[in-house]
Amino acid sequence: MTRPPDYEGGSLVNLMAELESRLGGSPLLPTLHSPLAEAIPEAATYVLVLFDGLGFAQLGHPAAELGTNNAGHIDAPFPTTTTVSLATVSTGLPPSQHGLLGYQLWMPEVESVVNTIKWTTLWGESLDVDTTAFLPGPNLWERLALLGREPITVQPGHFAGSPLSKALYRGCRYEPVFTVDEVIAATADLAAEPGRLIFTYVPHVDFAAHVYGQESEEYAESLRVVSTIWDGIARRLRAGAVMVGTADHGHVDFSEAQRVRIP
Repeated sequence: MTRPPDYEGGSLVNLMAELESRLGGSPLLPTLHSPLAEAIPEAATYVLVLFDGLGFAQLGHPAAELGTNNAGHIDAPFPTTTTVSLATVSTGLPPSQHGLLGYQLWMPEVESVVNTIKWTTLWGESLDVDTTAFLPGPNLWERLALLGREPITVQPGHFAGSPLSKALYRGCRYEPVFTVDEVIAATADLAAEPGRLIFTYVPHVDFAAHVYGQESEEYAESLRVVSTIWDGIARRLRAGAVMVGTADHGHVDFSEAQRVRIP
């Protein structure tokens, strides 16, 4: 990126502001620019599906059937990493205001650099950190609850109760799922009630990109899986609910020639 993220209406934080506003709230940052906002129909309940790692550039992959559903693109927060973006989703704030500034973060109170996915030292040692109090409040979920709206997140079951989940989903109902079919069913069924924001997190693409790279068959299969999730939810959504898809960041593969190896 050759410019800062467009926090005035063209970024992930503005998408969250748009959804908060649609549900009757007073977002902390501007809503989406008009062309992007107009692509989202009015609804009683909104479903936000976040495909981890499925950035705009990845939609050009031959297996990325979701590219046909693209209604526009927005900027990820900076830095472009999962924990930073998920904190933006959960607070409706850019990183400079919510404070989760990177995948690795120096925390003076524990005198250590912290892995903000696992909330351990870089060597895997556990840390005594109250992650539920890390992000500022009221967060997005708490603000929606004060309005009588119900925020629900559909997440991989093995993330339940983790330090990161406690940081991100304070005040949000956590719905654990373990299979693709459960992701589809839980998301669509929960969206049947009006006055809800359903946030469904889908990790498959990010995992495949990190482990296998974007030229692998495993990566192509992950793209087919997320397309199955998207199409499955869309078929089951009832009247009154609208689904929006986005990503938290994209990916760039490095060739062997670009890698620096330390002996």
